[in-house]
Amino acid sequence: MSIARADSKPAAIWNFRLIGHHELNGFGGMGEGMSMQMARDGRRILWCAHESAPKNFTALDVTDPRNPKVVVQTDLPHQQVRSNSLETVGDIMAVAYQTKKVGMEPAGFELFDISKPENPK
Repeated sequence: MSIARADSKPAAIWNFRLIGHHELNGFGGMGEGMSMQMARDGRRILWCAHESAPKNFTALDVTDPRNPKVVVQTDLPHQQVRSNSLETVGDIMAVAYQTKKVGMEPAGFELFDISKPENPK
């Protein structure tokens, strides 16, 4: 149930203002996995997992939230896998993989060195 304000705006947008937006190179559909990294050079990198193929994850430089920039965007190995969950700790990122059928690969998780956000390894 939505509560309306006197000015007819839904309560869900009280005190919020859009300050930046990015089309993610046409590959939206983000999963619940989002994590912020403070890079060694001082940039704020927002890591976002895609909810379905073909993309694996995208990193955005959000140091200036009014002007987010894609740092890197990676592909999944095939259409039957997704990686909609991730988390970062320091310069390490864990990405969880789910497959559509039992026994398919990759399933489980993968760890990435993100000390250089443009080149996750």
